[in-house]
Formats: sequence, C-alpha cells, structure tokens
Amino acid sequence: MLRDYSKIMLKSYSGFILLSVVIFLISCSPVSDDVRGRNLLDSAEKDYLVGDYIESMKSVHEYIKASTEGEIESNPELDTRAYKFLGNIHLIYGDRINASSYYSIALDNSDMIADKEEKLKLLYNLVILHSELGELRHTDMYIGQIKRLEGVDPGLKIYFLTMARALKEDAFGDKKISVEMMKKALGIVEEYKLESYLKYNPYRIISDFLLEAGRYTEALEALSEFEQLTRINRESPEGELECVQGFVNVYTRLGDNDNALMYQKRYEHLSDSLKSHQEFLKTSGKFSMPKKSVGRVGKHWLEIMIVSALVLVTVCWIIFRRRIKRISGRLTPSDGEACCPEVADVSGTFLQTKTEETTESIHKHPEIFNRIRNEMEIKGLYSDPELTARALASIVDANAKYVSQAIRTHTGKNFRGYLNSLRIKEACRLLSSESEVLSVQEVSKRVGFVSQSVFIDAFRRETGMTPSGFQKNSMSRYVEFKNERLRSVVE
Repeated sequence: MLRDYSKIMLKSYSGFILLSVVIFLISCSPVSDDVRGRNLLDSAEKDYLVGDYIESMKSVHEYIKASTEGEIESNPELDTRAYKFLGNIHLIYGDRINASSYYSIALDNSDMIADKEEKLKLLYNLVILHSELGELRHTDMYIGQIKRLEGVDPGLKIYFLTMARALKEDAFGDKKISVEMMKKALGIVEEYKLESYLKYNPYRIISDFLLEAGRYTEALEALSEFEQLTRINRESPEGELECVQGFVNVYTRLGDNDNALMYQKRYEHLSDSLKSHQEFLKTSGKFSMPKKSVGRVGKHWLEIMIVSALVLVTVCWIIFRRRIKRISGRLTPSDGEACCPEVADVSGTFLQTKTEETTESIHKHPEIFNRIRNEMEIKGLYSDPELTARALASIVDANAKYVSQAIRTHTGKNFRGYLNSLRIKEACRLLSSESEVLSVQEVSKRVGFVSQSVFIDAFRRETGMTPSGFQKNSMSRYVEFKNERLRSVVE
C-alpha cells in the first residue's frame, strides 16, 4: 500500500510542477494598465467629496470587481485607496463592523506602498471605530502601531497619536482629560501648520463635553469655530452635519426654540440629502465582503501556486484515506479493536465528550436566555452604557459562549444587535411619550448610548428614520387624535 501511495504522490507532484509552470506563464502575461482603475477611483472621490456616497460606493465596487477578475491591473496603492473609501462610507452610515473590515483590508495593502501617511490615517480610523465599539484591546493595539510607525510627517504623527489617546480616554477613562488632550491637538495643528480639517474631531468632542457640563456659552463658541471650518473646507459634508446637530442640542438645552428649530430643519435637509439609509442598505447589500487583499499585481502567481499546492495535497489525502478505508473494510469490528484498542478508546471518548458538550449547551439555552431576559428586559440592564457581553455573562452566571449562543438562538441577533434593539424600543416609547417631551440627547442617554451620533445611527438602522423625525411624527399623530376626539365630543 505504501508503494502505491508513493506512486500517487510522485504523479501528483509532477502534475503540480507542470501546473505551476503554466500558472507562472499566465501570471506573466500582460494585463491592461491602471488608467481605468484610477479613473474609477477618481470618480468615486469626486462623488464622495460632494456627499454622493451611494454613487461613490458603486464606483469603488466596480473597481474591485474589475481588479478581482483581472480586467484591470490591481496594485497596493489603488487597493488601499478603494478599501479606505468603503470604510469611510460604511462608517458614515453607522455600519461600524463592515467599516472596520474594509479599513483592515486597506491597512494590509498600505504596508506595500511608500506613502505611510495613508497607513497613519487608517490606524487612526481604526482607533475611532474600536473605541466607539468599546474594544479596549484593539484600541491599544492600533495606538501602539501609530506610536511605532516611521516615515511620516512628525507633526502629523504627533497629532494623530494625541487624538488617538484622547479618544481612548474619552471612551474608557476621564472625559476631562480627554478634552484637555483635544485642546492640545488643536495647538499641534496650529504649531505644525497642518490641514484645517484636522480640527473637526477636537471641536466636535469638546463641544459635546461642554454641552454635557452645562457650559452652553463655551459650547456655542466651539461649535462656531467648527462651523467656520466647514464653510472654508467643503471636503467633509459629514462634518457639517455633525456641527449642525451640535447646535440643535445646545439651543434645545438653552430653551431657544427658534434657533433649535432652524438648525433642526437644516440638519434634516442635510441628513436627507447625504444619507439615504434605505438606498445605502439596498446598494451595499448587492456587494459581498471581499477576502482580505494583500496587494496583488494582476493575477499574483505565488498566491495561485500556493492554492494549487493546497488543492493537490487535499486530493492526495482524500485518495490516501479511501485506500485506508478499503483495507479497513476487510477487517471485522473485532479485528479492528484487537489491532488498535487504544485508538478506538481515544476516538470514542473524544466523540462522546464533544457530543455531551454540544448537548449540554443546547439544553442550557432556554434557561440562560430566561435569565438574560429577566436582567435585560425586566430589570432594564440594557440602559447600562458600559454593558458588554462578558459583563452580562457574569451577571447571569453563565459562560460567555453560552450567552452569545442563547441570544442568537432565540433572537437571531448577536449580543450588540439584541442590546441595541432593546434600547431603540425604549427610545421609541420615550420619544412618543405624551406626558414628557424629551430631547434626543436625553433619550440617548437614558437608554444607554454613550454618544448621540451612535444613537442616531442605530435608531436609523432599526427604524429607517431619525429620532427627531420619529418624535415629530408621533407628536403629529397625537395632536390629530386629540383633535378628532374633540370634534366627536362637540358633535
């Protein structure tokens, strides 16, 4: 049998060598230049800068499809640019999970290009994402990579490192320290004469802090600086949207209804023109998440050879296993046990253990989920802004893996999706309350969101409309109902 197996392996490896030569020759064949690829990404950038994110996303996916299918030459620089665009667009629409995946693919490609500034910005974007998602370990990892990055402008590196640490402090530490670090970042922009758009995030976070601290005059001053930047630099429609939302929040707290209403109308106009969420979901759903790219140039022959080798090894292993089964089939069960009693015992024990573990987890699901529902839905644990899956597992006294399985089995959602659905449900109740009219900021805080922008994105994903739009519709229906009752009484 071993002699036959050796012959099979020799034949397979001979075939592998021949196949590798053919693939190498194919990989060396000329492909079209990258003019079409650059044109597609230039078009995507043009649409992105004017806020037409849907068209921008379509152009980027057209580039990726053409690159993947070998219609155009792919290179790390263009790939980095393409996946960064997708990460930005998904982040704008609140799809942080896919945004993180796209940024990670772009980061892989950025290792192969000379411009390390792109890598620096990607690392910073990943810090933003993972700090908002409450993932401290990943946040620290990307901050460490920023610190170790070489070959970039010193002023730019100091700015992004300061901002990354400030975002970490804002998410996991002391917000006052975070604000001081933001102010330091503003000074760095002036000192090193960096691009003015880099002041967007510091002013946004500083104004949010001042609003929460009740320092409304200072908050308005910060927002005025922010607004001035959006007028000078039109390259971030999303920045203008966040600035206008900040004015709505401050004037609402001050009781200045005229200004609050003016900025609310402006926000809704900008939001509707920039963020057609239903169209985004419809368009993004047409495209699947690509496998991580590592900067192929055309059809990279080395990658294809590795895949071919794996396929051939797999085929040889299948043939080998079939031969073993054929020989084993000639033995009776008693013969097999007599030949290899240790193997039979070990494999039997292993299968029994795995079966018991699986059965145990399935049987525990209803009991665990009942405890989860009791804590989350009855006791209102969902409103804890610092709640994580691990913390929930500790509270219900269960394994974190079983908790995740129980939630997915009974709701069809992961932990974060289940948590947000409960928060949005309660938010809808508060926003439609007849007895107490609350601001969007107050509702966001009550149901457990640490950031109003995160709340608005989550609400839009769940309901298809903004919290303010939902509240306005609810109030309109209530007024119509009261008028109808009044007319019926008069009649």
